Amino acid sequence: MLKEIVEHKLKQMNIEIFYKHEVDKISRESDFLTISFLNNNKKLKTNVVYNCTYAQINQILMRSGLNLLPLEYELTEMLILRVPRTLRSMAITVVDGPFFSLMPYPSENLHTLSHVLHTKHYNWDDSNNILGERIIPESNCKCMIQDSAKYIPDLLLSDYVKSIYEIKTRGVSLKNQKVPFIASHEIDGLYSVLGGKMDNVFELSNLFNLLDHKKMIKGWNSNVKFVRPTSKNANSKPKLN
Repeated sequence: MLKEIVEHKLKQMNIEIFYKHEVDKISRESDFLTISFLNNNKKLKTNVVYNCTYAQINQILMRSGLNLLPLEYELTEMLILRVPRTLRSMAITVVDGPFFSLMPYPSENLHTLSHVLHTKHYNWDDSNNILGERIIPESNCKCMIQDSAKYIPDLLLSDYVKSIYEIKTRGVSLKNQKVPFIASHEIDGLYSVLGGKMDNVFELSNLFNLLDHKKMIKGWNSNVKFVRPTSKNANSKPKLN
């Protein structure tokens, strides 16, 4: 549903989407920023670029010859289960501890299962081969299901279908860091945006207003500056820390 809504609004605003285009680098040429691609010779020229590529933010910065952001990555695993009939209409999350979350996966009429202790496999940062292939480990499905079944025994009746592995990204070394944040770079007009949750879009709306007023704070080095919100309230104006 959300995908269709966003696509409809993009079409209404005549925003062009380039599918199957992997960005190589971003450079400044005269009064414009130029975006080059890895898989074709096409180049785009624009005044402002927002790098919203999440786990690939630093890959683009590195190929562009820019300072990297101190980001940390986690390889995470989400189980896809066919749960018994007793659980098919349920969504269950146990919070404040080493617990689990069982959520519907409507696109396949299945459920996802994650666990605080077993979803994360390992973590790394960009000092460990930024472009290297990540090793997919053996699944933690047995641990996740057995630990969760201590609270919901019927989970033992579930059929394991597959695992979805994703890279979770977060900033490190920034005191009192809040997500999302926007970073400016050595190239005027280039901004990197990191936000990992759906409601970050409302916070980012306020952050962009701060950019319009040129209000940025010093970040991890002299060439990178950051702005970030201090409130979860989307209607409140973010403060600079």
